[in-house]
Amino acid sequence: MKIKINISKLKRSLRKLPKMLAGKAFLLLLFAILFDILVGAFIFYQYSFLPQREEIQLVEKPLILREGLLSKILKELGERESRLKEASLKVYSDPFQIEEVVELEGSGEPEELTE
Repeated sequence: MKIKINISKLKRSLRKLPKMLAGKAFLLLLFAILFDILVGAFIFYQYSFLPQREEIQLVEKPLILREGLLSKILKELGERESRLKEASLKVYSDPFQIEEVVELEGSGEPEELTE
């Protein structure tokens, strides 16, 4: 069974397609709105109604707490907290403060003056 595709007929029908769709624009718009409502309702059903209907299954295995890992994490958090406290107490110099350096007459060493 051979299927022949007549390309010239196909081209003519594809050229008529936009004109046909424009002639039936109202029906096409109604179909698009209906399709959108159906897809939205399906998604709402999947994510809203189905999870409410399913019962929550209890975990049969008890939770196991790894105390060694927990102590490591708590130690790391304590170290971070102490580093943050040290950083907040450190006094940094103001890079925008103007400082003048003046040499004293006999000493030969500069002295910083701040205003």
